[in-house]
Order: sequence, then C-alpha cells, then structure tokens
Amino acid sequence: MRQAIEEGFILDVWQNYTCYHVAYQLAHDNPQFDQEVDSKKAASKMAKWVRLHPL
Repeated sequence: MRQAIEEGFILDVWQNYTCYHVAYQLAHDNPQFDQEVDSKKAASKMAKWVRLHPL
C-alpha cells in the first residue's frame, strides 16, 4: 500500500487527518470562548459543526 501511495495510484487518507478534539481546540482557542453558554444551543451548534466538517 505504501508503494501505491508513493506512486500516486491511491490517496493517503491519513495525510490531512485531524481528530474532532484537536479541530475544536484550534477553532476555539480564544479567551473570549471561556464563557458559559446554554447547553442545548451548544450541543446543537457542535452537532452542526461536526456535520459540516466531516473527516
């Protein structure tokens, strides 16, 4: 498989892999986000973010 990736026959699916935890940390690494929010609104927005940013 490594040879096929190196020769360009298949794509390396792990090349741009980022887990959701790291992606969330990068997107929200800002002191202004250290505030309490409504848990239902937060869960809804996080679910929408996950749907719009598939890995």
